[in-house]
Amino acid sequence: MKNSKPSIRELFAALLRLNDISQGKASDLSGLVRQNVSAWYTGRNNAISEQSRLKLLTTLGLNYGSLLSEKVHRWCVRDVEDAALVLGEVLNDEELGNCEIWHVHNSRYPGCIVLKIVKPTGRIWVLMYRPLMTELPQPINADTLRCGVDQRDFIIDNAVWESWLPPVELEPASFGAQITKLIEQFPFPIPPQEHYDETEVLDGQNFEEENQDQIMERLAPTPEELKKWNEVLYLAKLGGKNIDEIIKTAGDALGTKVSGSI
Repeated sequence: MKNSKPSIRELFAALLRLNDISQGKASDLSGLVRQNVSAWYTGRNNAISEQSRLKLLTTLGLNYGSLLSEKVHRWCVRDVEDAALVLGEVLNDEELGNCEIWHVHNSRYPGCIVLKIVKPTGRIWVLMYRPLMTELPQPINADTLRCGVDQRDFIIDNAVWESWLPPVELEPASFGAQITKLIEQFPFPIPPQEHYDETEVLDGQNFEEENQDQIMERLAPTPEELKKWNEVLYLAKLGGKNIDEIIKTAGDALGTKVSGSI
């Protein structure tokens, strides 16, 4: 169920923050006088016309109450409530329920989101990232966005992620193909380690008997594997996962089976 309907000023303010531009810049891009927009925003209803308000929202990615489908939206999320407010206003209940939330990890912008919105007219893509922060931010997920279903995590190179951010223009169909390919590839190229049951009878096989220290040394992760484990665990924590989800995320990412809790 949606919360109370936000005013057009609240929607405008949230979109300014998400698009990471000033009120004056939005006025310029919409072809409107800055002072008039400022007067309207601070409470003078007749300072600009309804058509001018629609121009402002279109500049910020909305057209008559719907997210534009001909662009890939890129939101800088300082407060997750801004994104939740906008999505709750522009999507109907079915669209809110069917959103796919893909969790993207890279070392520069940890805990980013690719939001896929499925509509009868096609797909809409929203990239959500945070500015660099000194404190642990609120997670961006299905709970905090109040919509959609959390899909799995994937890790991409910094250069790929940054190529999706402004000022480059992204064509939605091409971007959809890129993201689908990356999700399918899922990059950690660490093969699963093969273990055998030492009580198993190994008929016909010749092998050197190992002492306990040799066995532990052989099965221990390499420094590179430990580094990747730590990275995955840290990013999963930033993404707001609980301990069981973190263990599963790390196991999936590294191609290993992990059981139990820590």
